[in-house]
Amino acid sequence: MSGDSHTYELMTKEDQYVFGSVTQSSVDVMITVMGPDGERIGQYNNSARGPERVQFKTSKAGLHLMRVSPFAPYAEEEGEYSVGIFRQEQLADTAEGKVDQWMSAYEEDMPGWVVAVVRGGDIVFSRSYGLANVEYGVPNSISTPYHMASVSKQFTAMAIVILSQQGLVGLDDDVRKYLPDLPDFGNTVTLRHLLNHTSGIRDHWTLWVMSGGRMDDVIRQQDLMRLVVRQKEMNFEPGEEYKYSNTGYLLLSEVVSTVSGKPFGEWMTANVFAPLGMNSTQIYDDHERIVPGRAYSYQYSNNGLSKAVLSYANSGATSLFTTAEDLAKWLSNFHSGQVGGRAAIEQLQVQGVLNDGETIDYALGIDIDEHNGLRRLSHGGADAGFRTWLAYYPEIDAGVVALGNEGSHPVVIGDAVAEAFFSDYMSLQDESTNEQDTDSPSQHQTPETVANAVAGVFAIQDGSYIQFFYDYGVLFAEWEGQWEPSFVMLRLDDYEFRIDVPGDEITVRFDLTSEGVVNTATLFQNGEKPMRRIDDWKPNAEELAAYTGRYYSDELETFYSVALDGEELTIHHIRHGDFPLVPKEKGVFSSGEWFIGTVTFESDEGGVSTTLRMSNGPIRNLRFERVN
Repeated sequence: MSGDSHTYELMTKEDQYVFGSVTQSSVDVMITVMGPDGERIGQYNNSARGPERVQFKTSKAGLHLMRVSPFAPYAEEEGEYSVGIFRQEQLADTAEGKVDQWMSAYEEDMPGWVVAVVRGGDIVFSRSYGLANVEYGVPNSISTPYHMASVSKQFTAMAIVILSQQGLVGLDDDVRKYLPDLPDFGNTVTLRHLLNHTSGIRDHWTLWVMSGGRMDDVIRQQDLMRLVVRQKEMNFEPGEEYKYSNTGYLLLSEVVSTVSGKPFGEWMTANVFAPLGMNSTQIYDDHERIVPGRAYSYQYSNNGLSKAVLSYANSGATSLFTTAEDLAKWLSNFHSGQVGGRAAIEQLQVQGVLNDGETIDYALGIDIDEHNGLRRLSHGGADAGFRTWLAYYPEIDAGVVALGNEGSHPVVIGDAVAEAFFSDYMSLQDESTNEQDTDSPSQHQTPETVANAVAGVFAIQDGSYIQFFYDYGVLFAEWEGQWEPSFVMLRLDDYEFRIDVPGDEITVRFDLTSEGVVNTATLFQNGEKPMRRIDDWKPNAEELAAYTGRYYSDELETFYSVALDGEELTIHHIRHGDFPLVPKEKGVFSSGEWFIGTVTFESDEGGVSTTLRMSNGPIRNLRFERVN
């Protein structure tokens, strides 16, 4: 492959399961599978190297197309890959058989998954696939303790709700009432803002890496708190937007400790885990603590399977250790209210409301949505190679647990399990597990005249960039400098589209001038975000030299150096190395490295830069001053 895309054909019969793999030898690819009517069946881009599993179910016989392209379709990435189809067979006719069929992609001698189905408080199905520990050949089991990543957040939220019931905290209290060392940003940040991810406070994981930390370092609670208390600016005013920020839940765990006078983990065990009989559950806030039988984390690289090191010693946003057996007890509590009572269960489901009155999907540590007509309370998690998914369907008092340690997408597996067991209660319109969309096939095809008018790079008001590109009759959208794959755009009107992001509602309306040109657009995602087309900017070496220098952030206590390498600008950090900066528009550059994102220079009257600002997904406009 050399910067282009390749398309492969596959004929299927009705009601078949297909499993294949694209082995990424020296290139990171994205795979898109299109059905007989041009509809998108699935899109796959989990790992940068090694096997990229391709699984789908279809009720339609006919020609399916598998498109393989570089992860960044606008970059001339070169490398080798291979494609294989390993299973193409009739769909299983039992719920258990369907799950086993789907999970057949995970080999016995490799890391894998634990899945469980809960109905009426009982585990009615559980299966373990692959190994919890590859080095010693220890198999996964329903009693294997897993690092839960962000699924931990709903437990932290329950702690805050219980304390509010006891009159010890108020959800609408200023967080600085309990944590006075936090900076005063000039706007009140409430506990509810933290719970709903509407606080505007910057994400601590991104701050950690920007400051020079690595995600495989030992990361302690106090290390993260030192970063948070040094912040001088926010992403936005509290309540203006929804933007996922782990910092909120870090602070909430600190509130629990401050108010109760007990370590967060100790309080959780006494007030939540022990009353529910979750005897294999703990807050893992000590990276040296031994947990017998625990699962370990793995990833694929150019050298095959390797360990994905995780040494967290922090809590609130992550670091819950638990088992599928114990999670079944937690899911049952959504029906029984044994801990917290019905009032607490209802409070957890109160969705956030923005300052403009818009209601968001996120409640208190839980996403609220519908899955094929069934109301769903859910959350996923991803740290290192751990992938977790927890979903509860209150209308049928049922839930799904999916715990993995090899980096696949947990929502896909969780949805496959739910559809296998709960299909009688769902209004399934499409048997594709990756996307349950009811859109007509014509929505996937965009006329070339429309695609040509909108294709290009647009700057979003928040400082990020999105590229629209046309391939195989389909318009795609991709956020630059972020890890997400590109997404299909579904036509709602001539120049209005829905970006097909599972679990999210994102639309784009392009503005067509009388001359047939599109220069502006509006992105609708938790509010309106104006966008403008940018033109290629190709500065010469002399122009680039004006941006070189050493820049310091007082908030991060770290330096970045910008240098000229021939006719290209690079940015350097002592722990992370060098990265190229690609010109976007005058004074603005982008980096393919997620934590750098977009770099904007502010210059004096003589055209020499004085300030550098970095913006990426979770962070906006973090300031660095030029020191030499």
